[in-house]
Amino acid sequence: MLRLAPRTCVLALGIGSILAGCTEPDATKAPAGPPAPLADVELVVDELGITHVYARSDADAFFGAGYAMARDRLFHMELMRRRAAGTRAELVGVKVLDDDVMARTMNFTKLGEADEARVRAERPEEAALFDAWTAGVNLRIEEVRSGAAPRPFGMRESELDFLPEPWASHEAFAVGKLLSFGMSNSLDRDILATAVARMAPETAERLPVLMPAFDVFPGAPAGAGGNAAPAPGPFGPPGPPKADAAAFPRDYEPIMRETASNNWALAGKHTESGRPYVCGDPHQSLTSPSRFWAVHMNSAEAGGTLDVVGFSFVGTPTVQLGHNAHIGWTATTNFADVMDLWDVAPDAAYESVSVGGETVPLVKRDEVFRVIAPGAKAGTFVDEVTVEIAEVPGYGVILPDEMLPIPRPLLADGRLLFNWTGFAPSMEAVAYLEIDRAKDIDAFEEAASILEVGAANFVAADAKEIDMFVHARVPDRGDPSARPMPWRSITDPEDPASYWTRGDLPADRMPKRRDPPEGFLFTANTDPFGFTQDGVVENDPYYYGAFYANGFRGYRIEQAIEELVASGAKVDRAAMEELQRDVRSPLADTIVPLLEEALANVEADPALAAYKGRADLVAYAAKLSAWDREMRADRGEPVMFNALVWFAARRVFEKPMTSALFGAIHEASPPFFLGMLHNVLTNRFADASYFAPDGARVLLLAALDEASAWITTRFGSIDADFELGDVQGALFQSDLPGSAWDTEPMAVGGASDTINVAPTRFFDGNEPAAYFESTEMSLYRMVVGFAADGTPEATVNFGRGNSAEPDSPHYDDQDAAWTSVTYAPLPFRRADVEAREESRVILAGGGK
Repeated sequence: MLRLAPRTCVLALGIGSILAGCTEPDATKAPAGPPAPLADVELVVDELGITHVYARSDADAFFGAGYAMARDRLFHMELMRRRAAGTRAELVGVKVLDDDVMARTMNFTKLGEADEARVRAERPEEAALFDAWTAGVNLRIEEVRSGAAPRPFGMRESELDFLPEPWASHEAFAVGKLLSFGMSNSLDRDILATAVARMAPETAERLPVLMPAFDVFPGAPAGAGGNAAPAPGPFGPPGPPKADAAAFPRDYEPIMRETASNNWALAGKHTESGRPYVCGDPHQSLTSPSRFWAVHMNSAEAGGTLDVVGFSFVGTPTVQLGHNAHIGWTATTNFADVMDLWDVAPDAAYESVSVGGETVPLVKRDEVFRVIAPGAKAGTFVDEVTVEIAEVPGYGVILPDEMLPIPRPLLADGRLLFNWTGFAPSMEAVAYLEIDRAKDIDAFEEAASILEVGAANFVAADAKEIDMFVHARVPDRGDPSARPMPWRSITDPEDPASYWTRGDLPADRMPKRRDPPEGFLFTANTDPFGFTQDGVVENDPYYYGAFYANGFRGYRIEQAIEELVASGAKVDRAAMEELQRDVRSPLADTIVPLLEEALANVEADPALAAYKGRADLVAYAAKLSAWDREMRADRGEPVMFNALVWFAARRVFEKPMTSALFGAIHEASPPFFLGMLHNVLTNRFADASYFAPDGARVLLLAALDEASAWITTRFGSIDADFELGDVQGALFQSDLPGSAWDTEPMAVGGASDTINVAPTRFFDGNEPAAYFESTEMSLYRMVVGFAADGTPEATVNFGRGNSAEPDSPHYDDQDAAWTSVTYAPLPFRRADVEAREESRVILAGGGK
């Protein structure tokens, strides 16, 4: 293999020069006295585009990481801090104005300042490390502002034409709070559940929307683990609709897309090395560039505490997911319910509001939003919008109408009061820093216990143990059987017991497992306890959450690992990588046999008389019967199966839910309807026949008829040469349409129910979409094993590239590996890094 000689250059920060021939900034143009590390810092870039920071202290390692992130992602960082500050419309335009309104309603800037103040008060040494990271970012900004470094993409004269301002120390904390909000988000689910209850009350009573498709409950602690009492009766009979479906918007857009992920760990007793594997693939919105940035920080060689590699969220200073020299860890969203809504009635002057019988004055502020003109340079504004925000001290914030995805009268008679545990100061940055430093599973759990918001299902391992651990602030809402829990509908504001007066659930009511006897752990956003098994959470020992993933991915992970273990063969890394590629559809495993059974009864069942002699339907079903039920991009049967299940889902749910709600839920969360369809067709709940009154056979053959007609119209016949990859692709979405950040869809396999996930929205309005875009998928996939000396060793693939600069060789160099799910070693040991070295920069220290 030919390898170019690595480039080395020295950046003498304000006190020297740069070696001739290096493409890095000309220090002679730099202003005097920019921030500098204490001692020299090496930035070694490998062939994946990952920067490995070698420093003589923890502070210098953070300085180097901040500089390196800004070197790769400065404009991306600008967008992230503006997203947290609610000023992104000043650069991107009106399409993100709703996001800006949400950010300033939550006041992430103020929350970031409060988090920073708490860290400075309680953990001043760690605060100094975050200051060093900010100083590293600001060094790169100084280089750009002075002309010593070129402007990054997005800031150049040919684009938005502006120079970045220095980062303030609180801004990384604000970005972190924004990310925690995303991991905490239940707003959209609460809003849609309320809309169903008000617009289709009988459906709300009959359809157990919380019930999973499969009973997969991976993290029950002692005292939890199932339903402890019979389900209480309905909290009042369904009444007439309280809202008119005609007012529901046809262009429903969620406040924030929900996130999902897979992770698992396999104990050493099942592996070829005798040491564990830990694997993870976080599913989030696909963006161009990716919201993750890979980095390695090492101060341990010089006596520091850091030797950690993995992925950071852009705009934050720590490695959130990855491995250090002792442990590896991954995470999935936990979906603990840490947000509530109340329907409150302000006084006529909108000066106060009644909460639990107490009158509380409103604290109001006006927020002014500036919106850039389409295609204009930064600072050119076409509009200013003023939104009044009203806070209820001690209880939360009134959601402005401008933030809501549907008209407020469809949800409430008054105004919507919102509370979130993240409004209190917290120390997520410190938690991830301590995870980065952890030397064993005990230390890992101690570090993860610092987390209070952004609840995550961590799966971790060292060379000896595997662990699943969760810690977060979850409000104790009292006896679940005493009143409707907050998922069901917006809460009665006059019920004093509905407010968070009992503190939080104790640690022993969090999901956790360590070294289980079966020798494996996994999570996939499912209910950890089994509380939702019967579709009711009001009959459980306590209330933890309600809306979880429907169990498809968790079921398939558990099934596949059990098959590996039962085979008796020792599991190797290749088997773990293959499991992350898995596109076997549990939904197809359920529905295809039901379809076969329906066709087998066409002659005998009078209800199916309309389908006698339909050779086209027989041929269609025969193709699905012969199919291996894998949603591969190079097969046509997945397209046929998707058509069948979505036409069936629409037949089942559109009428009882109203067309508007069906469209909104389909837009917000396509997997929901597929899980509910599974439950209807398998008679998993008592009222299943209400949603398929003519029976599963009639339903499936009617859907098959629609699917056959659509396939024939779209492709010419069911025997035509078409593949899933022709019509389905991953789309990395850009904040700057029409720019170099734009991408074309990349053909991928997978579906909503597969481990290698690819959820898509099948309908575009009333018709199937012309192309099925998946915009929420795995941002990276990682498999961590352990060497004989206990050091973690990882293989990885990730979307896009580590640089946000379109002219960088590392802008999109990882797309091929990501789409094909092929892996490369993640360099960690110094010898491996240097063997894959592509370039090197030395940040010259400013002191001793």
